[in-house]
Amino acid sequence: MQAPKAVADKDVEDFIRLIKKSEYSVVEQLNKMPSQISMLSLLLTSELHREAILKNLSEAHVPRDIPTDKLAGLVGSVLASNQICFSDDDLTSEGSDHNKALFISVRCEGRHLPRVMVDNGSALKICPLKILDKLKISHNLVRNSSMVIRGFDGARRQATGEINLIF
Repeated sequence: MQAPKAVADKDVEDFIRLIKKSEYSVVEQLNKMPSQISMLSLLLTSELHREAILKNLSEAHVPRDIPTDKLAGLVGSVLASNQICFSDDDLTSEGSDHNKALFISVRCEGRHLPRVMVDNGSALKICPLKILDKLKISHNLVRNSSMVIRGFDGARRQATGEINLIF
């Protein structure tokens, strides 16, 4: 049996460089998994993340006279990912005691989608067929459905079909 060959320093450096370059695919995979890591742990363990965060912090502009509660909200919005957040300052004069739908404009797959309804409390996500057309998604992907939907007005409507959309 031969003794194992010593690993050259250059090979170690090349391997570490390769791992660092491929770290983003690992992060992308981890992003798909429900897990959490503290910001401090991430900063301590990943040089690439540390550099990215420092770059963004050095480019951020915050008014000198910002109150601490507003700064906390600003930091919270930076840490939020794929979320829309609101504070009490965003409420209308009616306050939170209303039943009006919230619509936003969204850019998805490079296309503008106006009047997308935000409703996290809904058990069903409804997508008009014209949205599929705007996103250039084939109607062939829509499966038949026997689901009956009850609208806000109580009226019953037959669903056109079902589709799974993952972006």
